[in-house]
Amino acid sequence: MFFLLLLLCCIKVDPIKEISNAYKPIYLDDGFGSSSKIRHNNKCYLITANHVISDDSDLKFLSSSDETLTKVFSDEKKDLYLIKTTNCEKSIKYREPKKLTIGSEVHYWCMPAATDLKYYKGYVSGIKDDSIVIYGYTWFGCSGAGVFTKDNELIGIISSMMATPNPSMTDFMAHENVISISIFKKDYIE
Repeated sequence: MFFLLLLLCCIKVDPIKEISNAYKPIYLDDGFGSSSKIRHNNKCYLITANHVISDDSDLKFLSSSDETLTKVFSDEKKDLYLIKTTNCEKSIKYREPKKLTIGSEVHYWCMPAATDLKYYKGYVSGIKDDSIVIYGYTWFGCSGAGVFTKDNELIGIISSMMATPNPSMTDFMAHENVISISIFKKDYIE
């Protein structure tokens, strides 16, 4: 038994797969976006951008038959929307990020233009009070995706991008952009 416990504690978890498993697409009547499912103190939450969920009635489109969803936090200015879920399947344990510096590597999964799920890396290029600016790849549909440090500490969610000129919804490729990340704070769930 001791050997089995020792073996389980030493198995390396693939950080890319771990955040992929926590990803959840959001499809609503008037659009689509991304979210990530986090777990903290035996409670689970979906975190996304406030502009992805237009109002609380959208929660009925997100819930499945095996879960109940309840709004916990919503802030239009910070562009954050946090939902408590009764289904903790495919969630990632919340880890508070260490202090970020310019040049820190971050990574995330999202679905640009509602295409297949894709993995991206970016780099911190600016740090503000309520947001972080990264340089990476994104496109419409990536809004709300959780952005993590290389150690899978949740920084926040993709909020907006400085798009290339004349963006077209028929363009299904993610573009290299300056991306604004809304910072997630543990206070929102405690």
